Amino acid sequence: LHSRKTISSGALAYCSGADWAAEFDCKSWAQFFLKYILSNSTVTCVIPGTSKPTHLIDNLSAGIGKLPNEDQRKRMVVLINA
Repeated sequence: LHSRKTISSGALAYCSGADWAAEFDCKSWAQFFLKYILSNSTVTCVIPGTSKPTHLIDNLSAGIGKLPNEDQRKRMVVLINA
């Protein structure tokens, strides 16, 4: 990620109007990417690896709440490619 897209205190550091990620209950970059993957209808299983309990909780939280819809997924791609 570009330097302007960094994690701050475990929260998603918003930039360029990316506060829309809250619309699908996204609170971290890990959740951002996991929710993107989980919202893909062709994906049947997501297995993120971690050895830290705090990362495990963050990863599991990606499966709670809303997932991005197709329009939001497109915005996610645009944000990452910016």
